[in-house]
Amino acid sequence: GVEQNHAEALKCFRQAAGHDVPAAYYNLGLCYEKGWGLPQDFTQAVACYRRAAEQDDPDAQRALGNCYFSGQGVGRDYAQAVVWLRKAAAQNDGCAQYNLGVCYANGFGVCYIEGWGVGVDCAEAASWFRRAAEQDHAGAQYNLGVCYYMGHGVDADKTEARRWIAAAAEKGNADAVRALRLFD
Repeated sequence: GVEQNHAEALKCFRQAAGHDVPAAYYNLGLCYEKGWGLPQDFTQAVACYRRAAEQDDPDAQRALGNCYFSGQGVGRDYAQAVVWLRKAAAQNDGCAQYNLGVCYANGFGVCYIEGWGVGVDCAEAASWFRRAAEQDHAGAQYNLGVCYYMGHGVDADKTEARRWIAAAAEKGNADAVRALRLFD
């Protein structure tokens, strides 16, 4: 393999961004966000993510949504977080689908369960958790299992609950490992 070299990677990303390659802007955003090869700068990260997100890069759309959700590099805006997460989720991005489920479960702009930026909608949360769970996202599998266990947004079904929680536990999700004890 190649030895990790942030400075060289940054040089390549900048060169590709000069040709307006969305993935290059996304990776530049990561460099700014993480401080890889340059000083950490969340505002620049957001600018790079936005450039790629506007060109339909799902990774950048998810990252931009997460920035709006956390308020890093941009003012916290749950509604905008949901807008960008939905775009990434529509492109089958499992992490974005999971984040939308969390938002709807909690009512965050990106969350259906607690209603942040959106109203609480357990059925919508369960729907997004299912989409991400089917892509093997352990957190989504656990949350979908909890939805089935509690009857939140779906009919209560302990068999389905156990199936999804066990799938998450197999991937090492600590909450799922603990929750499996409820079924024994």
